[in-house]
Amino acid sequence: MLNSINFRNIIILILTFIAFSNLSISAQYDSQFEKLTIKDGLSSNDVWDVVQDKYGLLWIATKDGINIYDGYNFKIY
Repeated sequence: MLNSINFRNIIILILTFIAFSNLSISAQYDSQFEKLTIKDGLSSNDVWDVVQDKYGLLWIATKDGINIYDGYNFKIY
């Protein structure tokens, strides 16, 4: 009985630590989102997938093709 109580307390302590450490990490980043549409040069507003490559380019899969976004302009394939 004593071992199960100690084990439960340790698990609760670990989960509490993880929860608070995640809060402090997420508080360090100020995320900003920008909505991109066909008015900005995207080939379609129906986006299926978005991937960022090692160069920072966004590869956006739409129903009308693959779009590469460099932060300023789209190139459509």
